[in-house]
Amino acid sequence: GLCPHGACGSEQSPIWKRTNDRLTGLGVPVLDWLHLLAASHDDCTWAEGLACDDARPNGRGHQKMFASVDQALFEPAKVRAVLARQEAELDKETVCFSDGGGFQISYAPGRGDLIISNATKNEYLLNSGWGQLQDALAAAKGQSPWSLRRGLYVSYDAKGHCAAVALDGSGRIASGDQTAVPPGATLVLQAAKSLVASSAVKTIFEAGPLSILLCAYSGKLLVLNAATFEYNVHPMWNEARVATRRLTEGIYEDSSGQPFRTAIISLHGLQSRIKVPAGSMLALTRTGPLSSVERIALLPLGDRCSIRMLLHK
Repeated sequence: GLCPHGACGSEQSPIWKRTNDRLTGLGVPVLDWLHLLAASHDDCTWAEGLACDDARPNGRGHQKMFASVDQALFEPAKVRAVLARQEAELDKETVCFSDGGGFQISYAPGRGDLIISNATKNEYLLNSGWGQLQDALAAAKGQSPWSLRRGLYVSYDAKGHCAAVALDGSGRIASGDQTAVPPGATLVLQAAKSLVASSAVKTIFEAGPLSILLCAYSGKLLVLNAATFEYNVHPMWNEARVATRRLTEGIYEDSSGQPFRTAIISLHGLQSRIKVPAGSMLALTRTGPLSSVERIALLPLGDRCSIRMLLHK
């Protein structure tokens, strides 16, 4: 397994965690030392007092590592049983949560799909504050490490219905927005990277966990954020603004009514700010041309605003 490193910063720590998740998700014995020795869940440097330098643990660190090794993991019969169970589960959907009333969440490891079924007459809202759901997902992940893989899962169909759910390394929901599951609906969410690579969308802009896509059959603008923090997409982000020049000019917005969910696209590209919550997807529809909204000039007041406007222009 991976160990922390003293030089892990904000860019390296997510890579450390993703690699560790892949190792623990193989279904074979792994010495999961990263969570044991790291400073925190989001910081993959050494915890205080456990390292002699950036790359190596000290005596106390070695003691913690040795004490955490479960030798029973390496029994050949147990390893073979785990691998056999993994192979058997790859081709079927495994129920990870059910409330007993018609709502359940399943996962298909072979396809990497997250399936959310609501057979009730009520709308359900998925969010990170649903404790019973979170505990069930974490337990399912613990029993089958190859399931409920970390990442952003999205659903988008020809009718324009969209949904997004983000899972963290423990299998729990980590979405920044609530996801609505309509009554009588079944949502099949695929990994965001699968949507980005499909022929159903055209990639307009991509920067790490952020993707701006144009849907081929609806013309909607999809903005995906697979990061664990909010993204601000604005005109002063030069690469994003230049990339959006390829879009049809007009006003793009979603139906949520929330602020910063409107993209104003001119011949110069993006001219407004969009805030994309962590682990979410925005579906923006072109609602009209630029002439459909009243525009005013913004005059900077004060030295700070003046400099920012000059830099932007």
